[in-house]
Amino acid sequence: RSAHRDASRPAGCAPYWLIELVRGLEWEKVLAWDYKHRGHINILEYRAIKTFLKFAAKHHQDSRIPVCIDSLVSIGAQAKGRSSSSSLVRVQQSCIGYIIGGGLYPGGLYTPTDINRADDPTRDRPVRPPDHPLPRWVADVTRGDYRTFDRVVKMDVLRKPLALWARLFVSLLIFDSIGLGETAISTT
Repeated sequence: RSAHRDASRPAGCAPYWLIELVRGLEWEKVLAWDYKHRGHINILEYRAIKTFLKFAAKHHQDSRIPVCIDSLVSIGAQAKGRSSSSSLVRVQQSCIGYIIGGGLYPGGLYTPTDINRADDPTRDRPVRPPDHPLPRWVADVTRGDYRTFDRVVKMDVLRKPLALWARLFVSLLIFDSIGLGETAISTT
């Protein structure tokens, strides 16, 4: 194994930028229902995605739709557009009309269950408030400046401790290059 592969973030591990974003966003319950029938968790998860796509096709036409999902099976099936499970394929096929008709471009983002506060209502809990401030790059992206976010994404290909150190190092270089080095990191 190469040293580069050992330093890389493992597949199936959420990038730190997404964890920061999910932990810092305000979430509110918009859709909720009880399942009438029991079923396999992956099928139920994809049915929830279908319901969300139906909602998005009605309220957010012609949009790219990020979908925070804690099921790698659902993300894989959504990314490939197919599955070896005939039950999952049936649910996938029933989503196509909403995707095409709504002009949607859904993208699954793996979000670990423990930080996905949007999933709280499925566990009969109220949605928890943010436990992390929104990252600085969110304000930059809102203004149309993607440079900081692009740097963060590049650092997040590394495993978590290395990614965080790389982010710190790069941010210090950026601050220093624009003459803010000492002011930005000074504790006095």
